[in-house]
This record gives sequence, C-alpha cells and structure tokens, in this order.
Amino acid sequence: MIRTPSTVQLVIEPMLERAAARSEHVYSAMRGVVCLISIAVMNGNLLATGRTPGPRYFAFTLALLVGALVSFGIHRLTRDERVSTRVLTVSTLADLLVVPLFPLLYIISEPVGYTGVLYLPEMMFVLLVTVASGLRLNNRIALFAGIAHTLSFLGLLILDAIIVPSTVASGIDTIYGVIAQLGAFGLGITLAMRSRGLALEGSRATVEAERARQHLGAYVSEEVATWALSTEELEVGGSRMPVAILFSDLRGFTGYAEDLAPEAVVAELNEYLQVMVAPIREEGGIVDKYIGDAIMAVFGIPESKGDDAARAIRAAARMMDALEDLNERRASRGLPPLKQGIGVHYGQALAGHIGTPDRLQYTVVGDTVNLASRLESATKEHGESVLVSDDCVRAALTGDRSVPVEVIELGEIPIRGRRAPMKVWTLA
Repeated sequence: MIRTPSTVQLVIEPMLERAAARSEHVYSAMRGVVCLISIAVMNGNLLATGRTPGPRYFAFTLALLVGALVSFGIHRLTRDERVSTRVLTVSTLADLLVVPLFPLLYIISEPVGYTGVLYLPEMMFVLLVTVASGLRLNNRIALFAGIAHTLSFLGLLILDAIIVPSTVASGIDTIYGVIAQLGAFGLGITLAMRSRGLALEGSRATVEAERARQHLGAYVSEEVATWALSTEELEVGGSRMPVAILFSDLRGFTGYAEDLAPEAVVAELNEYLQVMVAPIREEGGIVDKYIGDAIMAVFGIPESKGDDAARAIRAAARMMDALEDLNERRASRGLPPLKQGIGVHYGQALAGHIGTPDRLQYTVVGDTVNLASRLESATKEHGESVLVSDDCVRAALTGDRSVPVEVIELGEIPIRGRRAPMKVWTLA
C-alpha cells in the first residue's frame, strides 16, 4: 500500500526545515569563528615560545581550516532558511573533525600538569555538541551524531590510556564520564524527537480546530462559529442591538416540487440557495437559518459594520440579479423560471443564545424579525418582488450616505399583525 503524507506533515515538514536551517545558520557561524580563533591562539603560542612548527601543528591547522571553511559554507547555504539532510550530515562530520582536536592536543602533547583527558574542560564540548545535535530537528541526524560523538568520546579515553597510561582516571570517574556522554546522547535524541512530536501535535491540533470551525460554520455562520470558539463560556441570553433582517422565499416551489423526485428537489433547492447565499455573504450578512426554501439573513451580528441597512438593501438587489442569471441557466436546461419574494427591515432585536445550556442556537428574535418576515409575505399580495421598510431606507441614509441602489416609495400598506399601515419601498 502506498502511503501519502498527511496535511499536517505537508505543513509541518517545511516549518521544521526552516527552524533547523535557522539553528544551523547560527551554529555553523559560531563553529567557524571558534576554528579561526583556535588557529590564531596556536600561532600566538608558537610566536610566544619561539618554537618551530612541526607536522602536528600543520595537521591541526589544516583540520581547523577545513572546519572553518565547511562551517562558513554551511552558514552561507542556510541563509535562505533551507537545509537538506546532506548538509546536516556534513555539519555533523565537521563537529567530529573539530571538537575532538582540543582534548586530542592535550593527549599528544602531554603538557605539564596534565591529569588525564577525562578531567579536561574541553571534554564538555563533546557533551554539548552531542546534545546540540538534537537542535537539527532530524531524528536520523541526531542518532548518527549521538553514536559518532559517543564513539569519539570513548576513542579519546582509550587513546589517553594508551599514550599516557599514568593519567588514566579512576574506574568510578570513567563510569561517570561514560554515563554523562550516554546521557548527552539520549538528550540529543529526545530533543529532536520531542521537538518534532510537539510541532506535529500542535499542528494537528491547529488543523483539527480549523476543521471544527469550518464544519461548525456549515451549520451556523463562519463568523458566529469563530466567535463562539473564541468565547470562554457560552450563556443563555443576549443583548439588544440594531440589525437589518432579510427574509426571502420562493414562490410556488412547493407545488412545483410535488412532481419531482426528492433528489431533484434537493439538487434544485441547493443550487438556488447557493446562488442566493453568495451575495448575502459578500455583503457581510449572516445566514441565520433556512426554513424550507426560505432564507433568513441578518446584517449586524455578531458585530455591527455601521452600514448594515445599506448592505441588506444591496444584498436584496444582488439576489434578484442572481435569480435572473439562474433562470437563464435553468431555461437552457428546459426548467421553468423561479420566482421569489424578499422583505427587508431594520430595527432593534435581541441577538444571542436561545435555548438551554446543553443545546443553544445563536439567533435574533424580536418584532424586527417578525416585521421582515411579514414584509416578505406581503410581496405576494402587492405584486412586488422586494419590499423594504421605511426604517431600513432611513437607516441606510444615516449621515451623508445614500441608498446603495435605486428605490421607489410605494406609500403605506397594511401589514398583517399590525394595527397601523407601514410605509414601504421597493427596488426600481
């Protein structure tokens, strides 16, 4: 079976590569500087003592020069925050070339007061580079570096016992030294594996959270889903705020659907809803709910945009244009045209969580919602496709703004459930 990388892996691997490259960029520069300083110190000692450089000097100088050149080369290669496994392997080999040189120099030269390689401060560098190999965030490289540096550590102890047997450390000190090196080996591996593991877990959690938000946004609006996920605690209740409510409903669709198969009804209804929801969303509205073939949209929640009434009117006009385009496509497929009615109203409403603590719905309730619904119903009686309340038109004219589309005043019409008639407008 062929395994393909998961989305998380596709995201995390480049991120880990950039992090490893940044670490290697700094580390290789430091190693190169240390190599040059070491060469300068060796030359300074020769000048101070007046000794003639021998083969050992030239061998050590050559090794340090190679280490410096490799280090600065890797520093240059990683400046664009990219690094390959091959480059990391070369960097590890550079460590193996440079780091053991310092304790090796003591073993070979056996200076006055030398008590054994295990007691040299320079041996700490072997431990440090073993742990630091984990910063390369590559499990294989950390394993390779750990094994190589551990073998180098043991090789220095053996070489010291052979060349300077009088300085061999006690058995317990040797055991502690080996344990310390093995511990550094384990820390390097753990650092690499745990860093990768934490990065993968964090990325996976982020991907799952985003997926949950998107899935939740399929049942409620994406804005409400994002707001709900960022809220510490969801409570029943809400707050009064000015909103624009838009209701739309298909005309005669129920009777038309009686002769269609259920699959065809769903397909046609979904096509219609998709076409209608697009302008609502583009104008900053939120689809509160679908009621059969009807749509309830709200402009101004969870936060007001300042021109919610104008957005709702513009959305209504764009929905009518979108229906005209849809009907042209339906006609080309031999399907009858669809007709709809739209009612838009603006006013105060209670926006918040309705229901019980274990089953909430974020919605808006109040007379503003009822009036928008009744305006939509009134479009049938008055032969208009869109009816907009005078309150909504006046709210759209707030300040120096104008109504976003051309509207015509129809005067006052009776609205079911209200004693007094209501002044309304329609689209030109």
